[in-house]
Amino acid sequence: MLPYVVLVPIRSFRTGKSRLRASLGDEATTRLVEELATGVVRAALPRPVVVVTDDAEVVSWAAEMGAEVHFSTVRGLNESVSEARDALKQRFTNIVVAHGDLRNPEGLGIAYFEEGVTIVSDGRGDGSNVLVVPSAIPFTFAYGVGSAARHAQHAQEMGLPWRLHTSSPWSLDIDTADDLA
Repeated sequence: MLPYVVLVPIRSFRTGKSRLRASLGDEATTRLVEELATGVVRAALPRPVVVVTDDAEVVSWAAEMGAEVHFSTVRGLNESVSEARDALKQRFTNIVVAHGDLRNPEGLGIAYFEEGVTIVSDGRGDGSNVLVVPSAIPFTFAYGVGSAARHAQHAQEMGLPWRLHTSSPWSLDIDTADDLA
């Protein structure tokens, strides 16, 4: 088994980042979403990278990037990441979930993570921009508002060592027009 795989969940370039579309417009937002995702996938190399999606355009893009694709058969981020984890747990010891909107993803492909669960929160200390979990455990993904605290609580309840990083280059994600400033 390989030690790490980086999962990059991407819903769609054309519909992602709805909060940015009002200020940037559809075309500029679509380009930005793809550019950010490209940076994340490139930064995750040389580790194996699996893009989790159900969007045909993203599937084609991922193949061009040299990433494997897990075509999600379920709806929702938590469910899609869980499904991909279950499909990959026989091949990888740890799953690194890195969202495709990281502004500074450098180092994802070479970072060392301690045993257990690692959570890198967003700049507000609320979301989980990067989450590392052992693949063999039935970790419950709980993305959405307050996910960093929920992921930490779940790790603690499972008796897993865990750490929360609130100040990291990976804490910078792009969700709103203010995040671009």
